[in-house]
Amino acid sequence: MRASESDASDLYSVPSPLPHYLGVNLILPTLLTYKFDTRGESVYLDDIVYCEAMKNYTMIMLKDDKKLMPLIPLSKFETLLSETGNGFVQVHRSFLISVKHLMAVSSSSVTVGKFELPLGAQYKECFHSAIGMDTNR
Repeated sequence: MRASESDASDLYSVPSPLPHYLGVNLILPTLLTYKFDTRGESVYLDDIVYCEAMKNYTMIMLKDDKKLMPLIPLSKFETLLSETGNGFVQVHRSFLISVKHLMAVSSSSVTVGKFELPLGAQYKECFHSAIGMDTNR
């Protein structure tokens, strides 16, 4: 099931300090709520393992292997998650990961939960800095 484009602007009217153009409302520090199809969907940020760009959608992979597909581009989702301060970092032009679920790092990939994702060259330095990894060793 995917949200239709008309549903993207039909959000809950919950007071939020975040810009409404992101298409998502943050109602608690760890709870994300957005419109999905004809109903609202909420997800705890701690449950998000990674996010993947899918054109105008972002596929959200949760730790219980459930997938969500809100009509929000990854770039806007990354902006939203960076404002929460909950440890999300972009590792590739198509992937955003939760540092809480980071298991391993190699020169070209990262493992979050049970998923191995590519580590893009242009994101390495920022990623290593975000996780406190010294690359000068």
